[in-house]
Amino acid sequence: MTWESMRNTGAARDNCNTMTIRLLLFDIDGTLIRTGAGRVALEQAMATVFGIQGALEGIRMAGNTDLEIVSRALARHGMSVPSDLTYLWSVNGKALRHVLGQGYPLEVLPGVESLLEGASATPGVHLGLVTGNARTTARIKLEQVGLWQRFSVGGFGDEHPDRADLIRLAWTRAVERWGPVLQGAGVVLIGDTPRDLRAARRAGVRAVGVASGFCSRKELASHAPDLLLPDLAVPDGLEQILALADQE
Repeated sequence: MTWESMRNTGAARDNCNTMTIRLLLFDIDGTLIRTGAGRVALEQAMATVFGIQGALEGIRMAGNTDLEIVSRALARHGMSVPSDLTYLWSVNGKALRHVLGQGYPLEVLPGVESLLEGASATPGVHLGLVTGNARTTARIKLEQVGLWQRFSVGGFGDEHPDRADLIRLAWTRAVERWGPVLQGAGVVLIGDTPRDLRAARRAGVRAVGVASGFCSRKELASHAPDLLLPDLAVPDGLEQILALADQE
């Protein structure tokens, strides 16, 4: 079934469904948590799998997908991206567990746990991930801080290099899981970089910028998010996000 047919099928079901369904899609690094362990682990994995030392030097990770990052690193060394990166992601996951096991800092950002708990308790609200992290990496990071189980669907950085496509992928998975279509106004992407905001626009969903990560509030504001928050600890942050999702 194609993306468009999935939406159309959901639309037909939604005509008979009175509950308002809202899907909140969260970026991970800089939005939910803060750590530099992912970069360290991926660099180690690139050295192990491709024999490249310092593969990520000069490459900005914030807002990029792991597929983009690996592609750029390999291109700089005249190498093409293998059709199957399963081994790389496996090595990367083991490296990340090791790095975190050595005490590398990983912290949940302010307000995250309370906001996710409130959203999970709200009827008709579903939580998902849209992240540049490969699925394995995302799971390891969020399990480390007890957040992985909060999310039911996602689009991950080893599935497609383009964040807009990851939003569409998570959205499609939500439709498959819960039935009714989730119209663009009811799908909200929460992220901390301009790339998150631009991807939301291209995917046709609402965009919330949070200045808790790699970009300043001024920089995020220049990309005209539908809602801009200093972080997720704002007392009425969840209410503002849900109000945005409910707007026609």
